[in-house]
Amino acid sequence: MLMQGRHKGFSLIELMIATTIGLTLLSGLLYLFTSFSRAQTDRLMTLRLQQELRAIMNVMINDIRRAGYWSGAAMAWKPPNANGFTNVQLIGGDCLLYTYDARKDDKDGIPDSEDHGGFKLDKGRIRIRTSASPCQGGKCGTCDSGVWWTLNDEKSVSITRLQFRQVNKMAAGILPGTRQLHQRIDIVLEGALVQAPAMSRTMRGSVYLPNAAVLISSP
Repeated sequence: MLMQGRHKGFSLIELMIATTIGLTLLSGLLYLFTSFSRAQTDRLMTLRLQQELRAIMNVMINDIRRAGYWSGAAMAWKPPNANGFTNVQLIGGDCLLYTYDARKDDKDGIPDSEDHGGFKLDKGRIRIRTSASPCQGGKCGTCDSGVWWTLNDEKSVSITRLQFRQVNKMAAGILPGTRQLHQRIDIVLEGALVQAPAMSRTMRGSVYLPNAAVLISSP
């Protein structure tokens, strides 16, 4: 006589243990996935911030490099012809004003309204000056004058610091009785994400002004 075998299933305790192990493994996988997703999100946000700051820095360097340019600069070596584009003003450390012959049409050496440039920090924004009232002499307007435009995306990036430093070096001029003023502008730019203020980056750059100012020595 054949005896029929008894099939034994899982007990309640075994099912509870298996369920607990499965949930533990699932929780670990979910934690790894969440951590990976958060790291990727932070990385993308950081890249976006760096790209925004790099783009702003490039705009500043490229425009500041034009400071002092005058299409008739050759006449500056012969007094009393004066190059009115050579004045660079650093105001308060976070505002830089300068001029250049934007349209190459200023034979008199006096900046027109469209020849006035500049950058400043204004309540979390980087502002660029595109024009200002014509002026002549040592000071051409203030950081509140002229037409200014915002460079950074205010909804995503807040500029927390803009610092300029002007370094001047005097050299002998080509002609007797003249000197050349060589200038360098150092820039510190710092920004943070609006949605994550703790995530910030700092960039530094320098620009040499190729258009050296020609100064006439006193007799």
